[in-house]
Amino acid sequence: MLYAIGDIHGCSRELELLLARIYPKTSDTVVFLGDYIDRGPDSKGVIDIILDLQSKTNVVALKGNHEQLFLDFLESPQSPGAGVFILNGGGATLASYPGPGGTFEIPERHIEFLYGLKLKYETATHFFVHAGVPLKPLSEINDADTEALIWSRQPFLSSDYRWEKTIVHGHTPVPSPEILANRINLDTGCVYNGHLTAIEIPSGRLIQVPRESAASRVQVHAPSNEHRVAVRFTGRLPMHVKMPDGKSRVFETLNYNQFGVLMREISSAGSAALLEKDQVIEGTIGPSGPGAIQFQGTVARVESRNNVRLYGVSLSRVTNGNEGREWIERPLTGSTSKK
Repeated sequence: MLYAIGDIHGCSRELELLLARIYPKTSDTVVFLGDYIDRGPDSKGVIDIILDLQSKTNVVALKGNHEQLFLDFLESPQSPGAGVFILNGGGATLASYPGPGGTFEIPERHIEFLYGLKLKYETATHFFVHAGVPLKPLSEINDADTEALIWSRQPFLSSDYRWEKTIVHGHTPVPSPEILANRINLDTGCVYNGHLTAIEIPSGRLIQVPRESAASRVQVHAPSNEHRVAVRFTGRLPMHVKMPDGKSRVFETLNYNQFGVLMREISSAGSAALLEKDQVIEGTIGPSGPGAIQFQGTVARVESRNNVRLYGVSLSRVTNGNEGREWIERPLTGSTSKK
């Protein structure tokens, strides 16, 4: 028997309950569709469970866009991908790997797991992938389609294109599993207080567990346990802000965390302030493309340094593409370390 499991996003308890209901045999195959980490309370625990399961049954672990962003962060903490990782719930992932003195330590076996993830898996009848596939025959998919496999939404989601096999995917949360003629979507938003869903193939039987806890945000205390602090990461990310006149103005981040940014005007010397304190703004953060983040926030402070105007912005809404979900986490503590 084969089982496919949708997006988990740090919900380790729900994964344990789901696997207990499936109870895979040594001859079975369990395909994980990616997005094991970020946003939920126990990303590390999720990976531990999957690694442990490998000794009991055949496991196929696919790469999601969140795992790719985590790798971007580990390889270059000041890269645009690293910034998108933090702003897409990566703070919760780092918080699940606490080290001494507020550091974060990622076990080598977890790093090996991340680098060993597959982009796709297929049987005679089904094609498994994290997000979706291009509108072309599956036999023509190649390395140039990597972004589509881990980031796809449109036109994949609305297409009636009939591939040679049924596409089984996650990535875009839906209230209940989508069982369509050409594809099956198993991301039922567990981390958003939905369900964690698996499908049994070839029977088509669905197995689900609800989110056990109503708590959807991660609270991490400073080592002293006296107060919460938020680590800021240095990095240059473009911010396209919609101005009152309807036009978009480009700013740049100097640093950021998962619920606030410090950004600067581009060439602001000698000009009046473009934004005012307490002004509500919205736009996008990050390079253009599928990883761009839509945001809404409030200008918390305005200051000038060396004739450059800086703005501290408190984020109130963060969504990834057309996912249609809001996610602002509580502060995390510490700094990153990689072993």
